[in-house]
Amino acid sequence: MRVFDRGLALLGLTAALFVLGGCGDGKPSVDTTRAVATVKGVVTLDGAPVKKGMVSFNPANYLRKDVPSGSGEIKEDGSYELKTLAGENEIKVTGPQLAKDPVLSHIELDFTAKPGENTFNIELKKSK
Repeated sequence: MRVFDRGLALLGLTAALFVLGGCGDGKPSVDTTRAVATVKGVVTLDGAPVKKGMVSFNPANYLRKDVPSGSGEIKEDGSYELKTLAGENEIKVTGPQLAKDPVLSHIELDFTAKPGENTFNIELKKSK
């Protein structure tokens, strides 16, 4: 094989490996598990318990489109408890104390829940 042919073959092999190895299907890696997670925690605002409201964990993604959100009521001591699916969850916190603040009224957090028991304390601060 001549040097030119070898170089051309090597270039073709490199291109084929790049295309075949590629970047996957272009979709992000997401959770598909249906394992249940229990999440407990306390919601505070500037160190004091939030006394009323709701915490919602949304485990939906493009592979888990139809799964419901898990919600838990915030009790007088700031505690909450809920069930959701394990994996990445988008969290929303609502309540009268938070509705007064334009930033906190639209707060969204993320949490990766593991199957079984989880603790996630939500510590919020008023916007200035």
